[in-house]
Amino acid sequence: MGAHAPQWLLGSFVEAMQQIGATAPTDELAAEARDLAERWSAEGRALHDLHRLIKVLTHIDEISLSAHDPDLLRIAAWYHGAFLNRALEVRLGGFEAQFASARCIDHAHNRLTELGVSEEVVARIDELIAFLTRHRAPRSDFDAQVQPAGLQEVPGEAPPRAPRPR
Repeated sequence: MGAHAPQWLLGSFVEAMQQIGATAPTDELAAEARDLAERWSAEGRALHDLHRLIKVLTHIDEISLSAHDPDLLRIAAWYHGAFLNRALEVRLGGFEAQFASARCIDHAHNRLTELGVSEEVVARIDELIAFLTRHRAPRSDFDAQVQPAGLQEVPGEAPPRAPRPR
């Protein structure tokens, strides 16, 4: 379905990449956007699909004035789901969730580096992806706090249920 991703969505990825300092040509950034959209659209993606990515990015847009660097948040959101649906399958299979998190981070790190993003920015995105996959972030890191809240409080979706007391 990546080929069916809205053009504005792919263009927003390219724009965010340019804002964070990617030096790759626009056509390479667009190819990366298409690849990520394909991953988010892969058959069998129940939780982390393209529809979910659009909702998360919309939420980031809504809170962008409160974030220090919303483009970093946008790119972290794009990459965190590259393998995450498969991560759920891995987790259900009894493996550590860190495996899937590391896979997302490694993929993002390698691709962002190849696309000319500075090491400092890549390291920050790696960190944000780690927080996203755990749905937890340090209280002292405002942008990291914004991300998990955005994933849990996506507009139009019911908030997560609190556990029942025992």
